[in-house]
Amino acid sequence: MTEERIYSIPLRKEVSKVPRYKRANKAAIAVREFLQKHMKCKNVKLGRYLNMKILENGRKNVPHHVEVKVVKENIKIKDKEVEIVRAELVGAPTEEIKKDDVIKEKKKSEEKEISKVIKEKEKEKEKEEKTPKPKRGELADKASKDVASGVMEHVVHKQKPKHMKPKE
Repeated sequence: MTEERIYSIPLRKEVSKVPRYKRANKAAIAVREFLQKHMKCKNVKLGRYLNMKILENGRKNVPHHVEVKVVKENIKIKDKEVEIVRAELVGAPTEEIKKDDVIKEKKKSEEKEISKVIKEKEKEKEKEEKTPKPKRGELADKASKDVASGVMEHVVHKQKPKHMKPKE
């Protein structure tokens, strides 16, 4: 089941709420939110030509409204029905989303998650492999045992800093 609609999306109000340098980002977010609300679907894909229209005059000077052709489709991926809303500028050539592209996007996100987990495990192993450093008290005890046994390699004395010593 496919639905097609044409919307004129107002951007002026939303864009004027943010600083000039963030206006293109806010315009894309506003378009996405508008379409989520009106098409009742969370998966919204903005087309290439729509993106180019938003950035046409730079990121600081966004158009005040945009006319968009919206198509809502159900795509079957691995025995699951997924609703996708595609938005493209009115009059722009349309490109079909291939099932392979959607599957590739999911695989990429899964690969990223797997690589993060692997990196975390490697870091944990490195931490475990590092030998813990002995504490000050342990060094002093070891040194006193060596002195008692007659070995004089390197002696660590337990001395208080000057500001901690009692005044005479």
